[in-house]
Amino acid sequence: HLRPDRGEMVRSYLDSIGYAIRGNTEQITKVSLSPPTRITLSGGLSRSDALVQRVANILGTPILAADEPE
Repeated sequence: HLRPDRGEMVRSYLDSIGYAIRGNTEQITKVSLSPPTRITLSGGLSRSDALVQRVANILGTPILAADEPE
């Protein structure tokens, strides 16, 4: 059977974070009736340019990464 390589595993991990954020964003949009015009990421993972770009691609919304992740 086929095993995913390291790159596929990392991409899947980043995607899971991005889709979780998208799900939360969609719930907030339903309640507020106002989609976000941009989203700010913070925390340790905001240091990852790959994650920030992946989340932007999944949401289709501009993403700002906090200058100080913590």
